[in-house]
Amino acid sequence: MADPAAALDRAHRLQVQSFSQPVGPGEYEIPALRAVGGSLLYLMPERETPSIWRDEFAELPPDPTVRDAGLKRVDHFSQNMQYEEMLSWLLYYLTLFQVDKSAATEIADPVGLVQSQAIHSADRRLRILLNSSPAAQTLVGRFLHAYGGAGVQHISFSTDDIVATARQLRELGMEALPIPENYYYDLGARYGLDDTVLSRMAEHNILYDEDARGTYQHLYTRAFAKRFFFEVVQRRDYDGYGARDTAIRLAAQSRFRNLAPGVDLAPLHPSGHQD
Repeated sequence: MADPAAALDRAHRLQVQSFSQPVGPGEYEIPALRAVGGSLLYLMPERETPSIWRDEFAELPPDPTVRDAGLKRVDHFSQNMQYEEMLSWLLYYLTLFQVDKSAATEIADPVGLVQSQAIHSADRRLRILLNSSPAAQTLVGRFLHAYGGAGVQHISFSTDDIVATARQLRELGMEALPIPENYYYDLGARYGLDDTVLSRMAEHNILYDEDARGTYQHLYTRAFAKRFFFEVVQRRDYDGYGARDTAIRLAAQSRFRNLAPGVDLAPLHPSGHQD
């Protein structure tokens, strides 16, 4: 953020409790705040600010063997929380930061409902999806049980060409979340997309949504330790998060989680069919 000291001062005036810990030789004291349920929120300076980024992170020399996959910046991140803490987290962010909220939505997980609420800054440089569920066996519920509290479940990166990025990430070893072929049949009927476009999306497990303003294409990695995962998105004048696709993603994650040990899902061919 541009001014962590000013944010810390605002938090104190709002009676938000700060947090500090012992600092060793050569270490920086990073301002931090107590959040809902005892979580910690660290206030980091922008990357252009010297000292901490320069001293704590070594800049690697250019490596000609490293290929750029076209990822530009963090688009948004998703935070899971206890169902009864949802409103407290929402109030915390709305009070502390200059953000607005979107309308809340309910999403169908195969074993229960998930409540989702997006907040964002005016320039959309900060986007957070807040998720909670009263059902213990939903993906959100299992995450909270594994981690013992609220936390970030996935981080989304933006790209200008999701097909090229998907192809490059696959070559680099990324395993995408397999999307069932019937999704693309429904997609073609809903939006009238060309078969070539649908085939290309199916090949790379890319999901799609659109509204009156623009389009949204996105894909997900497989979950690491069945908990954390990444998303890659391409926005074209679209301000949402592909809510229509979330139930598909949750079902795909649930399907993969329930496979017997050693069983994997075959990738989709360009034709949309599996081996």
